Parts: sequence; C-alpha cells; structure tokens
Amino acid sequence: MLRFKRWIYRIFVVRINLYGWKSKLAQWLWERNNIGSVVRWNGLEPEAVQAVLNCLKWHPDGWREGWDAFHHPDTMNHLLYLVMSANGRGGRDLLRLAKTNEGVFYKTLKTIDPGLGQPNQSSDCDDFAAWALSMLDARYRHNSEPRAWVLNVVWDEQGWPYCAGHNVCLYRDKLGKYKYIGVGQDKPIGPFDTIRDVANSISDDYGPLGDTIGFRLYDLEEITIN
Repeated sequence: MLRFKRWIYRIFVVRINLYGWKSKLAQWLWERNNIGSVVRWNGLEPEAVQAVLNCLKWHPDGWREGWDAFHHPDTMNHLLYLVMSANGRGGRDLLRLAKTNEGVFYKTLKTIDPGLGQPNQSSDCDDFAAWALSMLDARYRHNSEPRAWVLNVVWDEQGWPYCAGHNVCLYRDKLGKYKYIGVGQDKPIGPFDTIRDVANSISDDYGPLGDTIGFRLYDLEEITIN
C-alpha cells in the first residue's frame, strides 16, 4: 500500500503538479482582483519572517480552496494588514523597522496580539509557507547561495487512502545547511544536512507512522499566479 501511495504522489504531485495548478485556479477565481493591492512584506531574513508569521493564526482550508490549496501571498499580506491595524500598528513602518532597527522591530512584534482582527478564513500551513518564501530576501529565491523553496511533505497514515501532509518554507543557509520556517513554531528549525533529512523529520514529528510517502520542492512561480 505504501508503494502505491508513493506512485500516486510521484505522478500527481511531482510530475503533473496538480497541487500547484489547483492552487493557481483557486487564486484566479477568488483572489486575482486583490493581488498587488496591499503592502508586500519582502526583503527579510529568515528569523524576521518567522516572527511575522506568528502574528497570524492558523485556519483550515474550505471548499473555495478545494480543501487544500496555496493562497497567493498577497492574501496573507492582507490578513497581516488587518491584524496590524487591529493592534494599532502600521505595516509600512514596521516593515521599515525590520530592515533598519531589528531590536525595535522584534520588541514591537511582541506587543502584537496574534490573530486580533483576523477574519475566519483559510490560512493553513501551505499559505504560511508560500507567504514566508515571498517575504525572504530576494537572494534566497534565485539560483544562487543561499536558496529557498516551499517544501511539501506527505506521510503515510494507516489504511487507504489515508495520508497527511505539511508545508514549510525551506532555505539553505550560508554554511549549506537546511532550515525551515513554518506555522506553529517559534523560530526556524534546523540545521539538517539534506532535504530528505528535513522531510523525514517532519514526517516523524507530525505523522503517527513516520513513513514519508514523498516530498517536493516548489518555487513561488509554480504555485502562484502573477
């Protein structure tokens, strides 16, 4: 059964990129008119990205996402704007602090009540992972050192067709080690020697069996519309 699940994953997730195309369709249907209309958080170091992620709360996907899809990062930026506004903070000013005065930036983030003013709409691990990738300094998102991606990991659960998964923002640091940013953690997790080590660690942490079905790296362009 595990071998068959791995075959399904390789065909539909790795080769066809069904996850990415379904996400782009959902973004085109529901989000295209809002893209580019909000302050875009970008140019940040991984530790700052993780701190910003923790200002929002996790909410599950619903029918509009086909119960599992990537939101466009601008949708998450809009949710952040709502949370910052509810906390009496200006997004542009805080983004400027992140690049000019890290001490004040982190101190200010500690005053934020996470999720305050955030509507009850989907924002789960895949959305946080894609959003995190979009916020990283540009040098992480190109074919140079260091490097970053969205990492999708799926693991086995007992029976058929039971499986589960998790998405994180994976990056390679200056030493060539892998770390990841994600929802529900206080700081980037790592280091790891290989991407497979990261995938197996996530399966062990989240999955009851710990058997990794498969993992895939995504660039932002593969999962979002322009």
